Amino acid sequence: MNYLAHAFLSSEDNYILTGNIVTDMIKGNLRKEMNPIFSKGIELHHAIDRFTDSHPIVKEMIRLIHPRFHKYSPVVNDIYMDYLLVKNWCKYSTIKVEDFIESVFLRLTQVIELLPKPIYDRINNMIQHKWLLTYRTVEGIEYVFERMKYRLTNKEIFYKAVEWLEANTSSYEESFIEFMHEIVEFSRNWELQRISNINKDVLSKN
Repeated sequence: MNYLAHAFLSSEDNYILTGNIVTDMIKGNLRKEMNPIFSKGIELHHAIDRFTDSHPIVKEMIRLIHPRFHKYSPVVNDIYMDYLLVKNWCKYSTIKVEDFIESVFLRLTQVIELLPKPIYDRINNMIQHKWLLTYRTVEGIEYVFERMKYRLTNKEIFYKAVEWLEANTSSYEESFIEFMHEIVEFSRNWELQRISNINKDVLSKN
C-alpha cells in the first residue's frame, strides 16, 4: 500500500499518522534521529505491510500483473491500490477524498518540526505540491509512473501502465475491494489493541 492508503488506515493520533506515512523514508542513520513519539505509527506501518504482503488476495493481484510488470509488480500494485482507493472512496468514507487529504496535510504540519531534516523536507514537499491528490485520476497515476521510470534500466516498463491495468485486470478491482474491507478491520483492531494496552498501563500504575 502507498501513502494515501497508509494515511487512511491511520488513527486520529497525529504522531501515528505521521509515523505511518514517513516509515519508508527512514533510511540509514535517520533511524537514530527519529523522535520516539512516532514509534507507534512506524509499528502500524510495518504491521500493515506484513498483513498486506502475506495476504492471499494481494498475492493473487500481484500474480495477475506480473506478466506485464515482472519484478516491479509489487511496486505497481502498491501505487495502483491508492488509485483504486480513491476510485472506490465512497465505500469506505463519508468524507470527500479531497477534504480527507487536506486534513492529512494539516495534521502533518502540526508535528512536522519534530522530524529529521531530510524527512521534514520530503513531507513539506508532499504538502506544498499536494502529492496525495495525484492519486485521484488516471493521468495522476500515469505521472507517478512516469517519474519512477527515470530510476529504471527498462524505461518502457511503465508506459501506459494504468491503461494496461484497466484493460487487462477485470477481477483486480473486485479483489482490491474485498481486501480493503479486511485491511480496514485489521487496522481498526490494531488501534483498539493499542488503546487497550494504554489503559492497562494506566491501571497498573494506579
